[in-house]
Amino acid sequence: MRFYYVDKKGTQKEVPANVEMIHGVSTTSGTIGKADGKSENIAEKLSFYVGTKEQWDQARPYKEL
Repeated sequence: MRFYYVDKKGTQKEVPANVEMIHGVSTTSGTIGKADGKSENIAEKLSFYVGTKEQWDQARPYKEL
């Protein structure tokens, strides 16, 4: 599988295959309780960051201990 991105100049470039580019993969889902006593399911969501490890280290919302 090949992945592409568009740089700041608008040029499409291929993501290098030899560089780890996907970080912080997580899923969330759940249920919300409503005032009428019923509950509503929240669909599962997949989240991840695409960038170099250095970019991820700067951008992530929390740091690992």
